[in-house]
Amino acid sequence: MSVPSGSYVLSEPLHISKSITLKGAPAAILDAQEANQILKIDNPRASVSMINFMFMNGKGDYGGAINSQAKSLDLKNCRFSDNLAKYGAAVYQKSGDLHIEHSTFENNKATEWGAAIYDNSGDMQVQSSQFTHNTGSHVICFNGTEQKWITVSIKDCDISNNPGPDYERISDLCGAIACANSTTTIDYCTIKDNKAMVGNGNAGLLLVSSDVTLSNTIIQGNEALYATAIYISSDAKVTMDRCDIKENIATSALYQDEYRGGDAAGIASDSILGVTMNDVVLKDNHADDDAGAIMNTGVLNMDKGTTIIGNTANSCSALNSTKSGRVILDKSVSISDNQDSGQIKQPLLSTGALIWK
Repeated sequence: MSVPSGSYVLSEPLHISKSITLKGAPAAILDAQEANQILKIDNPRASVSMINFMFMNGKGDYGGAINSQAKSLDLKNCRFSDNLAKYGAAVYQKSGDLHIEHSTFENNKATEWGAAIYDNSGDMQVQSSQFTHNTGSHVICFNGTEQKWITVSIKDCDISNNPGPDYERISDLCGAIACANSTTTIDYCTIKDNKAMVGNGNAGLLLVSSDVTLSNTIIQGNEALYATAIYISSDAKVTMDRCDIKENIATSALYQDEYRGGDAAGIASDSILGVTMNDVVLKDNHADDDAGAIMNTGVLNMDKGTTIIGNTANSCSALNSTKSGRVILDKSVSISDNQDSGQIKQPLLSTGALIWK
């Protein structure tokens, strides 16, 4: 069904209860004027496609622009701007499949989780899309359940200049991408200049209870109090290939009347299932306190071509592996020119198992 170009003001949400494809010709603007949600899909058996639409000024608890329980929701060549919700400022998807392609998310805000997208228990594919100036804890948030993991692919996306929460959170969960209970592939993405300056949140990737493949991705210039680029939980398994993690900053800041943070500008990993790094470069990251490049308390396998160079920190600029951690390093791993407290002092600190192979 073709929808003529123009601006459509919605005084109440548009309800869709059957399978349908709607196409703006060439573009249609759906504007809720901050009064209500824009689109509600109530039928869990429906397959819905939206092409060439702009969703703006939507407001709701679950999904500012779209609240969907559809079996499948496809969004192509769409723009989401200035939408507000508790969960999923632009899109909240429950259980069904979500596919997003060639779309833009900007200036959306979540007061809880999902500054752009919250995918609750459904498989998801996001590709060739941009996310910028979205405010809240997580830009893209998705989670399955312990009984049923979801499958997620994020490819060729730019997630940059998102400011994180502008409110005090009890939870420390922040990040450009946050996943739980999933099998996730992140490929050819840029995660740049995002911030998370409340709690102990990280600004890049939060990987929890998942099996994650991260490849061909740049994580650069992000700033947070802890685990700025990547945090990996004890029950996550991660493989990284051909990634650049550079110029991230772990800042110490006054928070609730005490200074916090400044730890792990690059990677903080508690994974006991293992993190494997191939051709990964950690360069020019800085921590005000400890671990400019890596803080490890789990199992870390640094394989072929991994380079740790030019990182700085107050305490340990390159690799800090605690006594509970285990690090296996390939002979090709290069650790050089890292500086602690302005001088090359202790770029490598390990009180756990450190094995060269």
